[in-house]
Amino acid sequence: YPDVNILSKKISKFHRLPVSFINLGLGAESLIRDIFIWHSRKFKIRRIGFGIPTYAWYRLNAEIYNYKIFNFYYDPLKLKDLTVSSIKIFIVKNNLNFLVLVNPSHPIEKNWSKSELKEILHFCKKRKITIVIDEVFQVPHLNSADSLTKKYFNLIVIRSFSKAFGLPGIRVGYSMACKKLKEEIETYRLAIELPKSSIDEAL
Repeated sequence: YPDVNILSKKISKFHRLPVSFINLGLGAESLIRDIFIWHSRKFKIRRIGFGIPTYAWYRLNAEIYNYKIFNFYYDPLKLKDLTVSSIKIFIVKNNLNFLVLVNPSHPIEKNWSKSELKEILHFCKKRKITIVIDEVFQVPHLNSADSLTKKYFNLIVIRSFSKAFGLPGIRVGYSMACKKLKEEIETYRLAIELPKSSIDEAL
């Protein structure tokens, strides 16, 4: 099989995280699917919340794995009303145990600041809620929640080479989470390997 260790080490250096925090995948799609497989096996309660419009792969996987789905809305005329407080209310009202924040959201852009993300993460940690922060459209290092994976063991950050890095054809994505969480997710992963050509291009 192609050696992914060099690429994992480069990503860990870029984000200043241990290699043990990094999972590589065949695009963001495979990582999202792996997370849903892990979460649906680990937790009997399956109540997920995410904003719309958003990437349809989240809804599709939530339906495949029998989640109760709750949504908040990105209204371009009312983005100022979408606050940390409104997200907290949304979580409590719907008794969520899984939350997805796409940061920045797309196609209606809402960019959560790092201080806002910390507040949401702290709230989710107390309530034992898994949170995925999708940074596929995030500019490298800008407002990234990558460093927060060291403190919040309920956090998974997803990135891809396709959007912010401008390499859509190579089909390489990666997730970041604490070592324990990363290893748990990895045990449920399907046997799909990155092709060598994609690894070489990402390097």
